[in-house]
Amino acid sequence: MANSDTPYGFIPIGHVSGGAIPEPHEYTLATGSTIYKGDPVLNSSAGTVIVGAASATTTHIGIAAEYVDDSASAGGKKIMVYDDLGIIYKVQTTDSITTSISNVFNTADIITYAAGNTTTKHSKMELDTPGTSSKPWIILRLHDEPSNAWGEFSKVEVKYNQSMWFGAYAGV
Repeated sequence: MANSDTPYGFIPIGHVSGGAIPEPHEYTLATGSTIYKGDPVLNSSAGTVIVGAASATTTHIGIAAEYVDDSASAGGKKIMVYDDLGIIYKVQTTDSITTSISNVFNTADIITYAAGNTTTKHSKMELDTPGTSSKPWIILRLHDEPSNAWGEFSKVEVKYNQSMWFGAYAGV
């Protein structure tokens, strides 16, 4: 069975405590930025937030809970961000990699930034190649849904492994 290639960013689906997903918190968007719902969010040196980039390690804050566009550079726009590190997310793995059960508890980075869908306002971010080095995300399991299997474009469940809030686990 081939998985469909339908990237949607990071979708909160649960919490490691088994409780409800905590409410997102408000941050100030960097002037001139656009962030799509489901995009990873990083801190900037100006005290604002920007969209996530591959290879960033300890600057992750969380996942955008909404779409906010400041491409007109008005400045001062606010964005809601899921920043609780216990949130579990569903995300698709990128093309050209084949994931398997052996990738459970491996860590992974995000792909190079891909602008979101301008119609739905949702992210197109995906998880990149899993490995054993310290990356921002840890793979917990394959997401249980019809038409999803290990392989290319797998839908997996992940949680933050490293962020600006704490250090990293190297994976197995």
